Amino acid sequence: MGAAILGMQATVGLLVAKALTSSANPYYQGISPGYSPVLALDVFLVQASANTILSHFLGLVFSLELLRSVTVPPTEAIPMPQTA
Repeated sequence: MGAAILGMQATVGLLVAKALTSSANPYYQGISPGYSPVLALDVFLVQASANTILSHFLGLVFSLELLRSVTVPPTEAIPMPQTA
């Protein structure tokens, strides 16, 4: 899941870079047949997906940590007085 988050953020970075470098060319004027401009909606959709995956990942990590801290017995047991 961490690798998926890293890959999604890399995709967002690539889309932002492509959008910034292609913004100098006006849309659909002298565009080669293989060229497809990046729309702002593309960047926002991929960023929203990456944020959703990241929030689910962080929620999972924190909830598992809380569960672990509640269920794991302490390592140092409190000494109980012994009656003779």
